[in-house]
Amino acid sequence: MTSPILRSVGVRLDHATKIFSGGVIAVNDVSFSVPAGHLVTLLGPSGCGKTTTLRLIAGLEQMDGGALFIGDRDVTNLPPHERGIGMVFQSYALFPHLTVRENVAYGLEIAHVRRDQIETDVKWALELVNLTGLENRSPAQLSGGQQQRVALARALVLRPQVLLLDEPLSNLDAKLRKAMREEIRALQTELHATTIYVTHDQSEALAISDTVVLMRQGVIEQMGPPEELYEKPASRFVADFVGETNFLTAQVIARAAERLDVSIMGHATAIARPAWVADQQTIDVICRPEAMVIYGAEGEGGWWEGRVTTLVYQGAQTDCVVKVGETLIRCQMVGRPARRLHVGDTVWLGPRPDSLHAVRP
Repeated sequence: MTSPILRSVGVRLDHATKIFSGGVIAVNDVSFSVPAGHLVTLLGPSGCGKTTTLRLIAGLEQMDGGALFIGDRDVTNLPPHERGIGMVFQSYALFPHLTVRENVAYGLEIAHVRRDQIETDVKWALELVNLTGLENRSPAQLSGGQQQRVALARALVLRPQVLLLDEPLSNLDAKLRKAMREEIRALQTELHATTIYVTHDQSEALAISDTVVLMRQGVIEQMGPPEELYEKPASRFVADFVGETNFLTAQVIARAAERLDVSIMGHATAIARPAWVADQQTIDVICRPEAMVIYGAEGEGGWWEGRVTTLVYQGAQTDCVVKVGETLIRCQMVGRPARRLHVGDTVWLGPRPDSLHAVRP
């Protein structure tokens, strides 16, 4: 059955604020937009405000300041059922006494949809999530992945303008979680569904998002395409939260309009000058492990001499830690390295060209 494109619309959150009892500011002046048909992920550690932000959009919490627009409608003060949203909860929230079919049909029945239309819509939704044939099972007879599909079908059967997902994969094992995130992204793309997705898993956010909104202590730390947050993090927090990285201290030698001459552990080089750099004498610079290269000798391009302290074989890659002076540098070698390394070996290493990036403290 061909899946119709949903009547998706954009979402705009303007200066949203939520203050809980005791003066706890859970969401502090948060603004972002979601274009129609895009998937935006709210990412961050526990307590950062991402789930509260989603609940504000869903209407499950009331804002203490700000406004919410879904399409061209101001829905700030509308109840959840009038906002045109579908939601998948972390716990799935399936009714244990109802069958799969009855769970999916529940929202349509509450909306007094015609019975023949309910049957058509439920069949479409179950086909969409590959649950045809399981209509009469109870939730207790389903695997975690199947329960997640039922929850997704129940949200999609209402043909929502906006789909909200609150850590929908957190209860699944790692392998199933990866498979399901790929299914969700494929389905979202097929339906052109405007989607806001909450997770604390950075790899999940990088894999499925058009835009990532990284939150910390109730505010947005950085917002942009996944590759921007990974390759050009705005701060030390972003660099540390989104993937593994090496933090290096750079001594500023000279400044130009668009570049900085710096010394990193005794090696002089030039890096792009970010707008926030003024008269600092030292700055933090990052280099991702996969951009750090191990050489056989200094003349081959290595910057620093060090000793291999850790080797972890991961199949497709080998993770390596090299101690340079008192600094531990992580390297990631993909495939079979040309030179077989052993713990205790002396090596030369250095970053790939243009892989160094300055970050705010």
